[in-house]
Amino acid sequence: AHHGIAAALTDAQLERGRRFFALPLEEKLALHMNRSRSFAGYEPLAGQRLDTDSPPDLKETYYCGAELPEDDPYVAAGVRGYGGNQWPAALP
Repeated sequence: AHHGIAAALTDAQLERGRRFFALPLEEKLALHMNRSRSFAGYEPLAGQRLDTDSPPDLKETYYCGAELPEDDPYVAAGVRGYGGNQWPAALP
């Protein structure tokens, strides 16, 4: 609660998240992280399994990061998590 970020900003971000995850699955899958060079985007429910002997994680996620130009050394090297993001056209 004492992180210095205005409540209005955190509330707005949470609302954006709720709106995204309420979209139809087809719209979310159009932004699947595997469609992104930087692996930014949507990962569906049960899309991740950290231990091969365990069941998949029961969560949806949306990965994004700093927008970096194509000539950034990390982007050029193909480092996961560096580069452009995918954004849903239906939401701001």
